[in-house]
Amino acid sequence: MSSIRDADRQLTPTRQTPDSRPTPDSRLPTPGTRELFLGIDGGQTGTQAVLVDGTGRVLGRGAAGPSNHVEMPGGRERLRAAVIDSSNGALSAAGLGRVDAVAFEAVYCAMTGEADFKTEIITPIFQSRVVRVEHDAPAALAGGTLGDPGIIVIAGTGSVVYGEDAEGRSARAGGWGYVFGDEGSGFGLAREGIRAGLEALDGVGPQTALVPVLTRRFALADLRLLPMVMYNGHVSRDGVAAAARDVLDTWQAGDGVAGRVVASGIEALASRVRSIAERLALVAPRVCLSGGVFRSGAYAEAFRVAVVSQLPGATVEPASLSPAEGAALLALRAAGRPLTDALRAALVNSSRVLPEP
Repeated sequence: MSSIRDADRQLTPTRQTPDSRPTPDSRLPTPGTRELFLGIDGGQTGTQAVLVDGTGRVLGRGAAGPSNHVEMPGGRERLRAAVIDSSNGALSAAGLGRVDAVAFEAVYCAMTGEADFKTEIITPIFQSRVVRVEHDAPAALAGGTLGDPGIIVIAGTGSVVYGEDAEGRSARAGGWGYVFGDEGSGFGLAREGIRAGLEALDGVGPQTALVPVLTRRFALADLRLLPMVMYNGHVSRDGVAAAARDVLDTWQAGDGVAGRVVASGIEALASRVRSIAERLALVAPRVCLSGGVFRSGAYAEAFRVAVVSQLPGATVEPASLSPAEGAALLALRAAGRPLTDALRAALVNSSRVLPEP
């Protein structure tokens, strides 16, 4: 993706003292020390870090606050704190030091939104031979397919579809944010459910159980107050996205309007999967699902049916690993480690043993 830049940083294993005599930097890897690789997934609801060794074994995990909205006041500081805190959590779980006193072979940061301007914030945090800051989709795909070609569909607070072929070509569809995109995501489903409720109250849309359900969700006397409450900043985007659960529940209860909202979101995501498959000439793609919306089994199954109807050869399944574990896998790849079957098995098996933070 041309808008997303790799940020490789080669560190010199010496530091200049005031009298210009080089002295060893104790934080850089030395012969005989354990090699450390760090993967970070910075999302809209939280930041996850996974620390692995050179065999792919998970050593520790860490978690911190969200890594989005960097353009807002204090956003750069929040991003830096989230990356440091999640990294320190993973290091602490492994019985190691803090991020400012530990050397890494490679760090791969998968960040929500465009990653270019985040590179200058994140890169100086780490003492590492390689630091890469990317969009979050490649790491999610790596977690989904364990580094193999395929397509990842991310439907969390926002949504994006991303794919890679065997030659390393990539394509992306969606990911344009809550104003211009996010179809089929938590925010997208909630937004369209709220729109349908407001249209019912305006008398231009059919009546729907979404009106009382969403009115209760936001603790309002009247659903028509919600736009003002949101625009005034009293309800966040994440708060709106949480209402996707109500839209899905109302759909499963048989409400036709909620059903049309869900069907529209599913169709939008499925059409983007087809677009990626066509652009990359993937005849029978492996399609992996990631993100909180797919925790609804009914939604995931309806989406699978929609994808297979457009791509009969496709296989649709949950992601094998989390995006943060996918980022750790890409950290290993960035350092030149071949992704052998043994390494992948070690990552999968140890990820099941070590609990989430």
